[in-house]
Amino acid sequence: MINLITCRFFIVVRQAPFAIEEDGFGTFQLQIEVAFLDCVTTFYYDLTLFDQNALHTYRTIQMDPAPEDWSKLIQLGGVS
Repeated sequence: MINLITCRFFIVVRQAPFAIEEDGFGTFQLQIEVAFLDCVTTFYYDLTLFDQNALHTYRTIQMDPAPEDWSKLIQLGGVS
């Protein structure tokens, strides 16, 4: 059995150990096959590699609504 098959643009790894390392940048679709005892399932993962260290910046917003607005927020699903 062939452990590693090299094709034109991708590498198929059939047995562990293997690792995915980040080198460069771009967007790639990984096809992942997981073999169980009675079946094999395949799923796809979109891998995006960025050429910069800072990926995203998130901002937390804290709301301080008036007491009379709480019932409206609860009805709309904004506060649990």
